[in-house]
Amino acid sequence: PSLRKTAEDIREAGSRFAITLWHGGHKDSFIRGGYALAPSPVPNQAGEVPKQITAGEINELIVAYGEAAARCKEAGLDAIELQTSTDYLLGSFLSPVLNRRTDAYGGSFENRIRFVRQILESIREKVGDSIAVGVRTSARHDIPGSPMDYGLEESTASMKAFADAGLVDYVSVMIGSGWSPPESSSIPHMAQPRVQLREEGKAFKDALSVPVVIAGRIRSPEDAEQAIADGSADIVAMARTWIADPE
Repeated sequence: PSLRKTAEDIREAGSRFAITLWHGGHKDSFIRGGYALAPSPVPNQAGEVPKQITAGEINELIVAYGEAAARCKEAGLDAIELQTSTDYLLGSFLSPVLNRRTDAYGGSFENRIRFVRQILESIREKVGDSIAVGVRTSARHDIPGSPMDYGLEESTASMKAFADAGLVDYVSVMIGSGWSPPESSSIPHMAQPRVQLREEGKAFKDALSVPVVIAGRIRSPEDAEQAIADGSADIVAMARTWIADPE
């Protein structure tokens, strides 16, 4: 009911309402009272070793994401965005660094995207085409010192697989992970270039048949307009810009 009321208020104000569905994975610290989950027991940045998620828990989450999407549809939302960016749970499954499984959910590219694909299938089964379904992803994780990583080539290939299967209506692109150095942080600082994903956005647009959204250091209407005009994105996303200057 609270989501429905929020959706109604937002539409009355002339806008639309999207929500992000996500699982924190190994970023959900044990300090919060539960236990951290991950594809593999790779220590997180706090040195905590997460519990390796079981096949049964994977199946539970596939169902849970679908049920969450159904509630969003019932509440009258306009879009659902599946969070696969950075090293949250689903992003960790995509990563050849953090996903060291030897079952059907690890190893090969197809295996590492399987969990996300099955969640998207579960969401589509519940909502059909009645609500837009997007994915947010990192163009690259930038885990320092790693001999292999989730980079632009794998990221675009992952999103293309989902788009070509009719599972997503748009892809929203950011950069980095919790491990990234400052110059490619998922929370860009003010010394980084404006519209930091110009070239990455173009790569996604070249690869995908669905609209591409980019975020990161878009600080003015002029920045936003230029990103659209030069073909870096179909849509621009802002967050802290609104917080810093809501007018």
